[in-house]
Amino acid sequence: MEVMLEPMFVGLHSTSVPHLEALILRGSASQRAGSSTESELLQLPGMTAFPRLRPLEIDGVPCELSPPGLLLNNVLSLNLVDVLNITTEELLGVLHNSPFLERLELGRSPTACPSETIVAPIHLPRLMALHLIFMPIPVSNFFLKTVHAPKCSELVIVSQFPESPDDVVKGCLFTSDTQHFNPVLQTLLTRGRHKDIEVTNFFPKMQFLLNFHDRDGDYNGLLDHGVVRLDFKFHSVQQIEQTVHWLAHCLGLDTPKISIRLFVGGFDEARWMDILDSRTTITHFAFYTLPHLYAIRPSPILTHMAQPTLSRWPLHEMEEFIFGVADDDELQDEAVLKMLRERYGPRDVNPGDSSGGPSNGTSYPNPLRRIRLAVDGRTSSYMLNEVRKILPEATASLFLE
Repeated sequence: MEVMLEPMFVGLHSTSVPHLEALILRGSASQRAGSSTESELLQLPGMTAFPRLRPLEIDGVPCELSPPGLLLNNVLSLNLVDVLNITTEELLGVLHNSPFLERLELGRSPTACPSETIVAPIHLPRLMALHLIFMPIPVSNFFLKTVHAPKCSELVIVSQFPESPDDVVKGCLFTSDTQHFNPVLQTLLTRGRHKDIEVTNFFPKMQFLLNFHDRDGDYNGLLDHGVVRLDFKFHSVQQIEQTVHWLAHCLGLDTPKISIRLFVGGFDEARWMDILDSRTTITHFAFYTLPHLYAIRPSPILTHMAQPTLSRWPLHEMEEFIFGVADDDELQDEAVLKMLRERYGPRDVNPGDSSGGPSNGTSYPNPLRRIRLAVDGRTSSYMLNEVRKILPEATASLFLE
């Protein structure tokens, strides 16, 4: 049942509906905007009136959630979105009375940590999915600290937009007081058939998206098919670097190096990529240029990939490379070809060295198995032909962005 009008809700409040299995409350535009007064708060009936109720969703409806107004003894899924009046203390009271919850989704509800510095932990032994959407990072961290869910197999955290410049992930999320969650996090970070990290510069904002998931197709997937999804909005490259440092620490705690797919759009800095490259195996790299007015041409990322360090090439294990351009850009095209020639073209071999390795001791990168180029007009055929000359054994193709 989906209830959207107050008269229907009043009738539901005064009637026992023993066969009701699902309840969705959606608010009006004025309620969602927060124009309702406190006197208009709706008090939910005790859930004893709905013994078969399993999912409960409240979307944009100011409600009285303080016990005994809501006892979720039977509810398995609770989704609160834009319940603007709710406080953390009220929600904690509800969760204490929800021992059978399997799914908890909070969207902008609540948006502040409780006033008390010490809060008793909430044990939800059956909770499998925890979604914290558009919440300030400290509030998300509070729920990670307070909710003990050893069986959690799906975690989604999306930062509030925009975060303040000082509200970075490092030091604010998965802090020392959330150590009980570390075993769950480690398990989540090793699961998922597809492990994707996307970093995009939507000038002047930046997005960092980690999505380890099982769904085929679009690497963004859907929230309901995520295993772990962390989506952060940032203001500076420094915040990206701090987050990558934090993630590298999480990935390097007790797990072997995992293989990931990396998607980068609109960035010129490569330093944060080296941090990620040192802690993971980047097998798939997609690089997209954006038409920023002040973007550097050619991209320093392409230049960086064309130059080995003393010990190895950047993205040494890369097996698939995707290059997309915003428009005809000969400088970027030539930079891509130069990078491929430097990494995979003919090489000088030291006399007596049967391994074919370079003279400075740096091992060559793994050979590319596949390369895909965006169709960008007249240069597409030229680029494809040049790539096939450099990488005759790789599968090279064009795609339409």
